[in-house]
Amino acid sequence: GTTAGGLANPDLKWEETTMMNIGLDFELFNSKLTGAVEYFNNTSDDLLMSRPLAGSLGIHSGSVTENVGSVETNGVEFNIGYNDYDGDFTWSANLNVGTSTNEVKSLGSNESLSGGTFESQDISRIEVGEPLFFFFGYETDGIYQTRAEVDANLNQTLVDGEFPVNPGDIRFVDQNGDGQINADDRVKIGNPYPDFTYGLNLNANYKQLDLNLFISGVSGVDVYNTNIYDLEGMPRLFNAGTNVLNRWTGPGTSNSVPAAGGNAQNFNSISDRFVEDGS
Repeated sequence: GTTAGGLANPDLKWEETTMMNIGLDFELFNSKLTGAVEYFNNTSDDLLMSRPLAGSLGIHSGSVTENVGSVETNGVEFNIGYNDYDGDFTWSANLNVGTSTNEVKSLGSNESLSGGTFESQDISRIEVGEPLFFFFGYETDGIYQTRAEVDANLNQTLVDGEFPVNPGDIRFVDQNGDGQINADDRVKIGNPYPDFTYGLNLNANYKQLDLNLFISGVSGVDVYNTNIYDLEGMPRLFNAGTNVLNRWTGPGTSNSVPAAGGNAQNFNSISDRFVEDGS
């Protein structure tokens, strides 16, 4: 049999962006002291995004590209510098700081869209009122230490004679309080955009010798560390990190690394266990 690989959309058009910039540039003391400050606000409309299709349509890709998105981005950028270019020894220093945020304003008729996958699971999400591609998954609250803790939080049914969640498994937060851990309990667990960026550029020159030092960085940004999945998730029986030596082996032994050979949800679930500060 055959099936269509994708679905065409004859109504596609260019994305559109409305931009506003308000800035001030200044120079003082014969241009030795320079600086600039700028505020910007950009609104992008008719963004190209993939909308999931029902499997009953028989389309292999399972999605169609449409002009459905609208995103607003705004922020402030500031830089200041000092330049001394007189004499054999000259030097300069320039500092820049910026902040930027974005918010999804519209997804057309869609409530949300998947932003990407890891190990066949949605790792990020696009949703109205949130930044693009925020990390979406389960919130964790340590490790179940005893059977009594499991029974106090979950309603379980024996599967093949065994409980699906046991002591030593990760305690995922039951957001809606129904005693079950499923897709309804996923929440925002991270933001991949920094609160602000910064840079410092230093230059010094003496005759034919020169020295340059450049520092740049970001602050307040979340990263999804997939190395933890590979090295500490214990999804397989080889190439684990040494941190698994400190895994849960009994009540009170660990409240961060689950037991080996436990519930597959421990390593298969997108959760804040893998989210770290990327500053």
